[in-house]
Amino acid sequence: MLPFEPACLATAIGSVPHTEALRACELVFEMFPDIPFWPQLPKRSRLENMYYQFASNLPATEEHDGKLVMHTAEHFEEAVMQFYQKYLDSGQDAFALSAERAKGFFAFCEMAENKKPTPSGYRFFAVKAQVTGPISYGLALSDENGKPVLYNEMAMDCICKNIAMVSCWQEDALSVLNAPTIMCVDEPSMATYGSAFFNYGSELVSHYLELATEGVRSLIAVHCCANTDWSLLLDSPASILSFDAYGYSDKLLLYAEQIGEFFQRGGALGVGIVPSQADAASKETVDSLLERLDAFYESLAVRGISPELAKKRTLITPSCGLGSQSEADAETILNLTSQLSRRAREAYSLVGKQNP
Repeated sequence: MLPFEPACLATAIGSVPHTEALRACELVFEMFPDIPFWPQLPKRSRLENMYYQFASNLPATEEHDGKLVMHTAEHFEEAVMQFYQKYLDSGQDAFALSAERAKGFFAFCEMAENKKPTPSGYRFFAVKAQVTGPISYGLALSDENGKPVLYNEMAMDCICKNIAMVSCWQEDALSVLNAPTIMCVDEPSMATYGSAFFNYGSELVSHYLELATEGVRSLIAVHCCANTDWSLLLDSPASILSFDAYGYSDKLLLYAEQIGEFFQRGGALGVGIVPSQADAASKETVDSLLERLDAFYESLAVRGISPELAKKRTLITPSCGLGSQSEADAETILNLTSQLSRRAREAYSLVGKQNP
């Protein structure tokens, strides 16, 4: 069971286009008071790109022509042994995020500690953190020959251990807020599953997702902003599946049986019904998005899934991160998400609550 009832509460994916961390955090707490997230700021620095941000401890890895390259030939085993030594001897503190790579995280923590509890006694239903997932890392990082390191078992073991340690460090840093932590594993490259360009199987996906979340005590969410084999993620360690409902809800509905089982196990859906692209968002209103949300629940009902249960097991989010948008457009999209959440909870008579 989740430690709170999602009940169409709102949060967002992570990245925003702002360069001022305090301004970004002010927006987060204003628009997402129940489940705030720490903002990634890729336009502030390339080091806040989703791959650079968590890569400082990866062995034999450096930037080359604007890309991260892991040198897996000469001296790689020596670098890996040094990585394992740090992993075993120093623990998660050696994998701490730095203000240089995650300024939004530190501004978020400082601002969150100053938020007072509501009259009902909670400060937040949850706080959301994020990390880049192993499949996406394995495909984004190449070796010196241009081959994705996803196919290098030793490299992937280091990547997964790095993800787990960065996640554990984040959840410890956020524990002072006395709220459940959602650790979202961002896996945009899961969209390549089954393609002719990348040949990797379901067992590999499951293995690396389990390894990358080993020891993580937070609620695990997995986010994919395109189509994939959703059964892999519905059967993963995740308690929350975050997806682009604006573009791909019909694809997810093909897995209705697994969704039903996911709900029965206590899982929740992060329904990205608000488009994260400015041109699409400009054509939508809160009313039109609520109609889309209604249609999604009706489609679940046709497939034998209680819409009342689904509404209680839903988070409302944008369809993807907003780092590539303008600040004005991103704020419009975040505001749409926040307003839609409030409207949906009113329309469905939902009241988010913390579970004992």
